[in-house]
Amino acid sequence: MQSLSPQERACPHWLPGVLVGLCAAQPLLDVLSFWTQDLAWGSKLTLSLRLLIFLGVMLTGFVLSERRRFYWIAAAVCAALYAGHVLACLRANAPFTTANLISDATNFIRFAQLPLFTIAFITFLRCCRQGFASLERGITIAFWIIAAVALLSALTGTNPYTYPDKRIGLCGWFYFANSQSAILSMLVPLALCPALRSGQIRRWLPIAVVGFAELFCFATRLAYMSLFVTAIGMVITLALTKRGSAKVCAVLLLCVVLMTLVCSFGMSMLLGKSMKIFRRTWKGTVLLAALLGLTACGAPAETGAPTGEIFIYGEEHANAACLDKELTLWQTCYGQGMRHLFIEMGAGSTLLLNRWMAAEDDAYWDMVYGACEGTLFHAEVVADFYHQIKETCPDTVFHGFDIEHQYAASGEKARRLLEDEGKTDTDEYRTVDRSIKQGTMYYRRGADDAADVQREYTMASNFCDAFDALGGVSVVAFCGSAHADPNGMDHQTGTVPSMAAQIAAHYDGKVTVTCANLAREEKPELAACLTSWSR
Repeated sequence: MQSLSPQERACPHWLPGVLVGLCAAQPLLDVLSFWTQDLAWGSKLTLSLRLLIFLGVMLTGFVLSERRRFYWIAAAVCAALYAGHVLACLRANAPFTTANLISDATNFIRFAQLPLFTIAFITFLRCCRQGFASLERGITIAFWIIAAVALLSALTGTNPYTYPDKRIGLCGWFYFANSQSAILSMLVPLALCPALRSGQIRRWLPIAVVGFAELFCFATRLAYMSLFVTAIGMVITLALTKRGSAKVCAVLLLCVVLMTLVCSFGMSMLLGKSMKIFRRTWKGTVLLAALLGLTACGAPAETGAPTGEIFIYGEEHANAACLDKELTLWQTCYGQGMRHLFIEMGAGSTLLLNRWMAAEDDAYWDMVYGACEGTLFHAEVVADFYHQIKETCPDTVFHGFDIEHQYAASGEKARRLLEDEGKTDTDEYRTVDRSIKQGTMYYRRGADDAADVQREYTMASNFCDAFDALGGVSVVAFCGSAHADPNGMDHQTGTVPSMAAQIAAHYDGKVTVTCANLAREEKPELAACLTSWSR
């Protein structure tokens, strides 16, 4: 019998169970994070749990390792990198507030945890003969947890969608669609590997069916590509290892061809901004369940196609020339019967603006304007613009489609106002509450690239919801020029379509969407776009 190394003899009996638990805990922590953020409870709980797990893993690895110098080297490198970051902040005169320090530390841990976890797991696998088997077991458990979460989110109608603007994609209770797509694309083949190695069809077939269904329903290009590559790899593995009969391999190969055709069609539709895998009805759920063996994504039924038109005008924020054009444009629209003006603000802030429009004093205006101190909204030219709208277009109704950036100030004041009025069971309250949660989530994520991408989707979704609720009236919208480009991508990452592009794709020709950039044009093209405004 092969003798054990000193490191193997030092392996505690509970380490294999810990490895299983670490893998299985990751999707559960993601789900917990989703609900704590959705309920506006913040992220302190999940961040604390992840930090404790991280420290526990590193401490355990350090204690078990016979090569602790690698841990000291890793700690020194991390300390040097963080010191460099602090030095850069000092040179840039960045404020060292408690919030900034916590945010910086959180982001740094996210950056450092992969190489540090790798060092610890190398230690675990060196001293535990059952290490790989435990990891495989944990990965399989994590796979089934994600599948169960996806199913529950679909059945309960709480799925947040991979593409919120189009209500497409079974994302489950996970906020970061791009990250979850990558996780799922890696998890499915990793879960399949030990099942295929066993040669037992009862083990690998359920994983293959559910895994491929998940990848398909997720509806990202990465997931589709992973579906195809994984399926081909599975067929080749069964054929070369002779763990599958010729008939089984032939059937699987046929399924791969069919999946390729279906996914290719789905990808082309998605790239054409018209993919309709999941309609806002439970029919999509039933159909995909029948075809793929997993309940797909459903949503509330459509209430009827809107008949109005949408006119989106891009601006340079707080630019006097743009604001003059906007005022002229809106006054003309107002004179022809338009009343609904969409602006790049949160629902709570616009609720206070609408209250101000009907008030005799500026108390509500001061709530909004004061909360925006330090932003481009807090400018004299902007204040003058809104006061002129109140004076010349007094029946204007503002609609905010952005996240609530001032969620703790004007957003919270708007929510408390509705609560004091006993309006907690109204669509108005739910819209304000949703906008506050969106803003809270955005800034607690650190307003990074992933958060900005989600914001672009959120703005489009909020816009469409507000427009649909009006029942067919035409509207005008003023927003940053990057959001108003119908052929553009988001201005932060350049990876997803702009808000205007998403809105146009959502209505797919059923509603006319006209866009113009007031920051570039000398004069707004009023004559051309106002002829159809009959209301």
